[in-house]
Amino acid sequence: MVIAILREQKEPAERRAPLSPKQVAEMLSRRPNLAVWVQPCPNRCFADTEYEAAGAIVREDLAGADFLLGIKERKPDTIAPGGHYHIFSHTIKEQPANRRLLQAVLERGARLTDYETITNDQGLRLVAFGYFAGVVGALHGLRMVGIRLGKFDLKAPKDYGNLEDALKDLDGADLQGVRVVLTGTGRVASGAAQVLIGAGFTKLPPAAFLAGEGEGPVFAQLSSQDLYAPADGSAWQGSASFYANPEQYVGRFAPYLQQTDLLITGAFWGPGYPRLFATEDLAALSCRLRLIADVSCDMEGAVPCTRRASTIEAPYFDIDPCTGHELPAFSGAHTVTMMTIDNLPTEMPAEATRHFGRQLLDSFLDDMLADGPIARRATIAQNGYLMPAYQYLAGYAAQEEEVLK
Repeated sequence: MVIAILREQKEPAERRAPLSPKQVAEMLSRRPNLAVWVQPCPNRCFADTEYEAAGAIVREDLAGADFLLGIKERKPDTIAPGGHYHIFSHTIKEQPANRRLLQAVLERGARLTDYETITNDQGLRLVAFGYFAGVVGALHGLRMVGIRLGKFDLKAPKDYGNLEDALKDLDGADLQGVRVVLTGTGRVASGAAQVLIGAGFTKLPPAAFLAGEGEGPVFAQLSSQDLYAPADGSAWQGSASFYANPEQYVGRFAPYLQQTDLLITGAFWGPGYPRLFATEDLAALSCRLRLIADVSCDMEGAVPCTRRASTIEAPYFDIDPCTGHELPAFSGAHTVTMMTIDNLPTEMPAEATRHFGRQLLDSFLDDMLADGPIARRATIAQNGYLMPAYQYLAGYAAQEEEVLK
């Protein structure tokens, strides 16, 4: 069997890879009947020669490869007929920008596996970059704090080789009195929490945070129970009940607007979920929140003023909460400064790649090669058809004349 590592097509240039050279060497040493092809790429964080030294074959033509592994979305006109793609397709939430990609997969009889759909029997994801998204997102959030308050300087995350170097620069930074809310309890939130704790923040229970407790830099981490409540006033019945019927819930975030300097989003948000607040709520005199690192980056999702993704080159912009209009970053005391980069882990590409590749090797590779139950469950489309679990995408994938099979 042949596993191929694709050259990324995303602009600005994506520097991550699904596997590091050392992981390729490990994989080949354990499976002598496996071959690895690597499409040459000048932007990848590991050089082509490093993959060659690990035993891979660097070649442009990937025709005949059994598995095509990439990171970000592919250009629709480059989808190979019958190819088996493993990528973050950003289609399962019916994202308009990638409708044509799913259509191309169906039209050309390709097979699409999205890393977000690779789960165990309990539905928990097995491979993800979320941890490093949280790390880099939190670093951006603290950098915004430094710029806004004018108390300390932190370089952009992309200018650090690793998290350890960034935390060294945060050592001694004047964060006194800074209050942060972090949403979520998964991988993204765990990465962000590590940065906050490493920077000297104390974690408070939500009730203590709302009561204004804590003299030094503090943060509260909010779970779904902290963020939402049944609309009928009944008791919380567990996260599973909320995920099944989010339209029956209302948001509980409003009180945090008065106690929070920086919001870091790490919680999953889907259609039908309550939003954390309305943009106009940020204009209230009682609102303290003026910095948002929207790591989740759902367009007009949990954070309604997230209407576009920012970039690594231009990470920040302001929103005037009175008008909803976008302004240059750090325009004034009345504006809210936002970070909405949607490919955060690529700012620390080598560390993120090694982290992701480890999960891929340990949790999915054997099942992928055997086309086992995890691989079949994760398949969105194959041979021109949407798989049963993804039939809900039929309308999204519809052409003007007809819905694709």
